[in-house]
Amino acid sequence: MTTRPPTALPSSADRVDDPSPDQCRQRYRALFHNHIHAIAHCRVICDAKGEPVDFLVEEVNDACAELMGLRREDMENRAVTVVLPGFDKEPFPFITHLGLIGLNDGEDRFEAWLSLQQRWFSVYAFGHGEGRFTVFFTDITAAKATEARLVETERRFHALFNNPTNPMIHCRMILGPDGKPIDFEYVAVNEATCTALRKSRDELEGRRYSEIFPDAPKEYLLERFGDVALKGEDKVFDTYFPLSDRHFHAYAFSVSYGKFTALYTDITEQRKTEEHLRASEQLLRATFDQAAIGIVQVGPDGRFMHPNRKFCDMMGYSEEELRHLHFVDLTYAPDKALGVEEFQQTRAGMLPSFSLEKRYARRDGTPLWCQLTVTAVRNPDTNAIAYNICIIEDIRQRKQAEDERERLLARLREAATQSEADRLKLMATFSAMSESILICDMQRNVILNNPAFAALYSRGDHLAMPAHLDAFAQTIRVLTLEGAPVSPEQWPINAAFEGKEVHDREIRIRWLGSSHEMIIRMSALPVFDAEGRQALVVAVLREVTAQKQMEAELLAARDELEIRVQQRTAELNAATQAAEAAQKSAENARRAAESANRAKSEFLAAMSHEIRTPLNSVIGFAGLLQHTALNAEQRELVELGRRSGESLLHLLNDLLDFSKIEAGHLDLEQIDFDPHLEVDYALSLVQDAANSKRLHLHRNVTTPRHVRGDPARLRQILLNLLSNGVKFTEKGEVGVRCSELSRRGDRIWLRFEIHDTGIGIDEATIDRLFQPFVQGDASTTRRYGGTGLGLVISKRLVDAMGGRIEVSSKPGVGSTFRVDLPFGWVAAPPAAPVPADAAPVALRQVQGRVLVVEDNPVNQLMACKMLGLMGLHVDVAGNGAEALASVQRSPYDLILMDCDMPVMDGFEATRAIRALEPPYRQVPIVAMTASALKDDRSKCLEAGMADFVSKPVRLEDMAKVVERWLANEAGTHCGEVPQA
Repeated sequence: MTTRPPTALPSSADRVDDPSPDQCRQRYRALFHNHIHAIAHCRVICDAKGEPVDFLVEEVNDACAELMGLRREDMENRAVTVVLPGFDKEPFPFITHLGLIGLNDGEDRFEAWLSLQQRWFSVYAFGHGEGRFTVFFTDITAAKATEARLVETERRFHALFNNPTNPMIHCRMILGPDGKPIDFEYVAVNEATCTALRKSRDELEGRRYSEIFPDAPKEYLLERFGDVALKGEDKVFDTYFPLSDRHFHAYAFSVSYGKFTALYTDITEQRKTEEHLRASEQLLRATFDQAAIGIVQVGPDGRFMHPNRKFCDMMGYSEEELRHLHFVDLTYAPDKALGVEEFQQTRAGMLPSFSLEKRYARRDGTPLWCQLTVTAVRNPDTNAIAYNICIIEDIRQRKQAEDERERLLARLREAATQSEADRLKLMATFSAMSESILICDMQRNVILNNPAFAALYSRGDHLAMPAHLDAFAQTIRVLTLEGAPVSPEQWPINAAFEGKEVHDREIRIRWLGSSHEMIIRMSALPVFDAEGRQALVVAVLREVTAQKQMEAELLAARDELEIRVQQRTAELNAATQAAEAAQKSAENARRAAESANRAKSEFLAAMSHEIRTPLNSVIGFAGLLQHTALNAEQRELVELGRRSGESLLHLLNDLLDFSKIEAGHLDLEQIDFDPHLEVDYALSLVQDAANSKRLHLHRNVTTPRHVRGDPARLRQILLNLLSNGVKFTEKGEVGVRCSELSRRGDRIWLRFEIHDTGIGIDEATIDRLFQPFVQGDASTTRRYGGTGLGLVISKRLVDAMGGRIEVSSKPGVGSTFRVDLPFGWVAAPPAAPVPADAAPVALRQVQGRVLVVEDNPVNQLMACKMLGLMGLHVDVAGNGAEALASVQRSPYDLILMDCDMPVMDGFEATRAIRALEPPYRQVPIVAMTASALKDDRSKCLEAGMADFVSKPVRLEDMAKVVERWLANEAGTHCGEVPQA
């Protein structure tokens, strides 16, 4: 692309012709009919009493006719109630309200719902004599919907926040010079938090954790909350509040960088229950481990799960070794089939328990006789078999005694046919047996009892040994195991007198006149002589009271354990549900906060776009007018209008900065710069305001000239504080002192002090000075304007940069703001940067063809006027589709592309142009965006745009962009345009 050397634009002094009345009318008509907002000129129609009852629509622009769905000729010179039937029945009394404005030359701004269009509108109306008025309609339906969503999400969030049960806190993380958390500050707390911490809101909000709880350890909280606030990680943990002696389950999350929200659920009672259960379980576990018989849990698959110490000792295996074995693996080979079927039935739920005798194989291979009792334990939630409790009793001695008894009984049967001497020998053998033996003849006379029986009988208060069985029966009451009495005829021994064998029947015996009971296992056997006649009855008794008591205790322990497990499971389920509910509540809180954040960002973005669009015209046309022939008064008025627009833009930027900081979207640069230059530049920006009040500005800067950090944010802080100083000072001075505080390694701390001799601040106001929208004088008659955002933005910027800000003040004397900030120390001098907007760029004549893609006619006109002043040939396209067609018809040297357009937006159009064949796709495309959000600017570059300029577009900004992409020194940029 060829260019010619730039030439200076003609100055305003070279232009001598004022616009003619016809030219002024043409400009007005162009502005009126091409304006983006609906405009109508009207005249009030009154009744006989002079009350407004209708109004005549004298003139409307195209936007108004399109809004009403009519043609201009169908609306003009007709009554509004004829043009829009039912307009007088609208919820808002348009006719009365607008009529009074027209009759009284009044002015008003209001919002109203227009049911005919089913839309919300911002309405601005002003009267201008003879009952006439002009009304502007701006569609704000989308903004109202966003605002309603914002209100609703905030309502839900506040409802959750203000719940009386769960403590909830919003905090801001405090960082040290190294960027690591050193403390956190309570921004907001609910009443439940105050109750839990035994503090009032005034004692918590706005204060640091270490200040409120100086003796409390904070490393644990800083580690977790630091990860939440700085890394965006959600954290779940338990914590203890010693002041209220309560335990809490905490869920913490973050929706903006450097801040976090934590929701607490009281788990104190759950903790107490857990501790009680833990103690009970430890006791049961100790009983389980120290029991004198073997106990083991067996899984549904037959594998050992939890053997106790006695079972391990019985089998000769370690607990770990047994965990890898199946119960069949330990069964002695001849008994492999015993218990398998019963175990399967138990596992299937068909058999609740079973008991049998079997042999296990010890580790050394020797057999071990055991009494096995298996009971199924069900899962309380699913009712499925969870595991089996097995009680294994070593019955080797019993089996030996039984074997010995059987041998002796066999010999006794033989003795019945032998001589008296042989029988006596045999009887002597019975005396050595450990089991109680009682032998009766068929007349129920006791002919023999061994010492073991005598010892058993002597338990009954040293009763004399009975000579007859009936005498023995008179000393005891025989009961079933359940405690029901048993008649003597039903005794096992009586069955033996009838020739029947009874083996191991368990009965309960209570001695007559005593409460002492014992459980007896009795076998009664008839003994026959050689002719087959019954000669004797032998009863073998063995006391099993201790064994049965142990079994009962184990069964009770098992039942208690099962109940505890069920309780524990139920409580854990309840605790889990409570925790899940709390986490769900916290998740809802986080979503509500994120939704509120998004809604707020969308609302601010929408408002930014709506405000910047007309503001673009105000500032742009004011700049253009300054390059026309104006007299002194006109130039002053234009300058005042331009400054008002710049003030509105500054306010809008403050709001967006605040929003970005709140949302955690603030990015900090790290570049080399000179603090002296930044101080001087900030002072230069308030010089005019200081001069107008005859204030003295002075500086004292003794810092190093070379540091690394974000000069733009430092400049913003200094400018906010200096602007406040000038604003609130009527006489005297405003000054800046800057000095070095400390230096360590490559880190240096600088202090900036901004002092003034202004009205000062009282102590009560200082405490809330850095809160959003707070001003020293908030009354309706306050002398000083502003939103109260300057200081809070400065505070947030200082915090984001890892610094601190303080203020000392005295009413009527003045104020001093101290800002301490950390920077990187740079040994070598950096190239002295010039702030981006330090000085205006001179307008130059540049050769080239430019395509302006913009759907707003007013913005089209303004861009054409600006580019025309630079001597450029300009074409206009109303949307992205028209732009794509224009580019394919003829090449352009530069495209200025609006982003938000109907049919095809700027992003889609840019991607389509980048997809064309060379040379069409290499044209530089510069976005003209009404959004100041970083995400939207990133979208511009990602779509293939080479640069962007923010609306409102100043003439100087437009000149910089044009020179950057069309001047000789920037010609190589055309080959560096990013491709889609």
